[in-house]
Amino acid sequence: MVVAVGWKIPELVSVFGKRKFTCEDVPSFFSLFFFPSHYRFVCRVLAFSPLHLVHLYSLVINDTISYSFVYSVFPYFFSLFFFDLYLVGIPAVAMSGVSSSEWKDMKGVTLRPATMSYLTECAGFRYMAPVQARTIPLLLGNYDVVVEAITGSGKTLAYLIPCLEMLQYDRVVEVCKDRKDAVVSVIVLPSRELAQQVHQLAKKMLHYVSYDYLGGKNGLPKYSCQCYIGGRDIKLDVDMFSRTGGNVLIGTPGRLYELLVSSKHSGLFNLTSFELLILDEADRLLEFGFKAKLDAILKRLPKQRRTGLFSATQTKELAELARAGMRNPVSVAVRVNSLNSAMTNAAKPQIPELLSNYYTFTRASEKLDRLLEFLSKRREQKVIVYVMTCASVDWLYACLVGILLKDDADNVFALHGQMKLEKRQRVHRAVTKRNRCVLVCTDVAARGLDIPEVGVVVQYDPPVDPATFIHRIGRTARMGRQGETLVFLMPHELEYVAFMKLQNVSLLPYNEEKDDIGEAQKVVEEMNVRRTLTSSLQEKRKSLHRAQKEQRMSRKERRAMLQEERNAKSATTRRTRKEVHGDLCESPAILELRRAVRQQENKKILDLAARAFVSFIRAYKEHECRYIFQLQLIDLTDLTHSFALFKVPNCGEIKHMRILKIPLQEELTDIMEIINQQTREKRERETQEREEKRRRVEGDEDEHGEASAKRHRTERNEKLEALKLAKMSRGERSRTMKQVEIDELLKDSYYVKKERRGEVSGRTVDAIMGVDAIENALMSSRERQEAKRVRRAVK
Repeated sequence: MVVAVGWKIPELVSVFGKRKFTCEDVPSFFSLFFFPSHYRFVCRVLAFSPLHLVHLYSLVINDTISYSFVYSVFPYFFSLFFFDLYLVGIPAVAMSGVSSSEWKDMKGVTLRPATMSYLTECAGFRYMAPVQARTIPLLLGNYDVVVEAITGSGKTLAYLIPCLEMLQYDRVVEVCKDRKDAVVSVIVLPSRELAQQVHQLAKKMLHYVSYDYLGGKNGLPKYSCQCYIGGRDIKLDVDMFSRTGGNVLIGTPGRLYELLVSSKHSGLFNLTSFELLILDEADRLLEFGFKAKLDAILKRLPKQRRTGLFSATQTKELAELARAGMRNPVSVAVRVNSLNSAMTNAAKPQIPELLSNYYTFTRASEKLDRLLEFLSKRREQKVIVYVMTCASVDWLYACLVGILLKDDADNVFALHGQMKLEKRQRVHRAVTKRNRCVLVCTDVAARGLDIPEVGVVVQYDPPVDPATFIHRIGRTARMGRQGETLVFLMPHELEYVAFMKLQNVSLLPYNEEKDDIGEAQKVVEEMNVRRTLTSSLQEKRKSLHRAQKEQRMSRKERRAMLQEERNAKSATTRRTRKEVHGDLCESPAILELRRAVRQQENKKILDLAARAFVSFIRAYKEHECRYIFQLQLIDLTDLTHSFALFKVPNCGEIKHMRILKIPLQEELTDIMEIINQQTREKRERETQEREEKRRRVEGDEDEHGEASAKRHRTERNEKLEALKLAKMSRGERSRTMKQVEIDELLKDSYYVKKERRGEVSGRTVDAIMGVDAIENALMSSRERQEAKRVRRAVK
């Protein structure tokens, strides 16, 4: 059962300003007498029979009323005096992929022949989805909408079809024939990939209506659609618009803001016939910090427009944006009521009913084996593997393509936000065309992207933001298809299963025996605490306690205590107590990766693994569910094994950790010697570079013996004094002084760049810029305090 939520909230001015008093004005009329707020009227539905609900649906959609309706729903009008109504239940078909209603049966609106031809003949969409059946009549009926629907429910067509219909309005057709720069619709999306995806679909629709329908002899203009995204020169976008125009603009908020608002090219866009603004994935637009730019775009566009906000989740910020940029919006929430609907929270995001979600408990060092085992059983399916960071994508992709799945490397792809735009586009096109493949990606591909026929979603790392979990699993089971997801959890993350249950996501064990919660609890209890950050925190607390104790002791007592400790334990004993040994890793995949390092072409995997390890630690530290994902509970030796590393990389977050020893098989000792030799050579090379840099810095004085920094500062002061004594007007002097300041800033930036390249010393740059920090940098803390006292005494 699909429930659509919404009610027209008209203003009193609209009630009395109409010649015809319609049924939709009844609530506002009664609110004048019985409620303090004259602008918003909220009611509650009493117990209705199915017949009453059908009549109410006819009322809202068709805007008509009959005597039989008034008689049958008299309890509804009676409730206006005593109750609040916010949710209006509208019966609909079950969401089993598509709605059972055809396009011609849409209530309250009739689509034009060109649109119907595209949907049925070209695209092959015979039936409309529930979100389309509810949203399209509202947008075409001059309503603003805030739409919340489960991912993969057909939201894109829900706003592209009204856009196509508005382009065929008689007044719009006349304008588009005369002016190619007439902008009718703007669609804002959060990511480049999503913008390009929507642009491709809109381009096909406009091309069919303009050229293919009736052989192009349909009296319609040749519509055009432009896609504006970052990562390329804005002049290219301006030139393209000047040549071909653009009736529909699709893009990311940054580039659209630059074109429509902030740049000198904003006058190129004719907005006199503007009809429709769409904000897709609106909550993500706000999450990325685009609210200020969205507000500016809303102010730039005409107020007499239709606005639609589409998202899979509703947030407080989204409601604020709706109040600011919409007039009397209608809220539409399309949900799926399954057999377990009574146990779910309707206020939480919904997931597709045909989606099966599983979890598996595994140690970090065994995750790669479990992943390969899972992928081997689904070789003929399209699989998306989500990891936490971009560095992890690069490492896992290199492992799969170069070693673990080398025979099937052509069907493995990687995608993350730090890739160049051209490469991201190439990967997205390739994955879209493949019938089977493995895509390793970050959350850049978690929302909005419609990669067709995705059968399985694997979450190698749980997302940092719990809300992203919903969008990740939404890449499969789209439009009523079946789908399967699997999330890997470490034993100490077992509470995540109960947490996701509260988010309307029921996770089932992938293997009843291996994934038992009781077994995971035993693993956590048996964990060696000395391998986790908890031990370093304990040692830190001990050291603080020791420091406080030593402060209360005299110097003689402290020396005596230290001497006793030295006598109590030898150097070898101290080193043995500091060392912490992990378990020997027997994972076949990890062993294969470590053996492959012997080959020269696989050397870079170690560098990628080290970067992935550090980025994982830092991302895990910032997890929003910190009471579940606690960094101090991770077995660091096991985590080091999981990246096939030979030793723990240097990382600031774990620098207080004890000395961890990673046990290795005897066959890998020769590789460890090679790594140690490379480390020594790297240190020697860095030492030589520092010495060369120091020599260049020491020879930074000119041939006259005068420091160039001092000479430069003297020249600047002389120039300013000359300007003060020059005979010129006040305005000229002001402009000249500003130009001198700009020149000095440019010169300072020039010296800063030279310092970064090692061509000039930092002391010289500080002197040029008039900074005295270099003096403090060369002093000890005691000397700095003494210098500070001297300066105070002089003052």
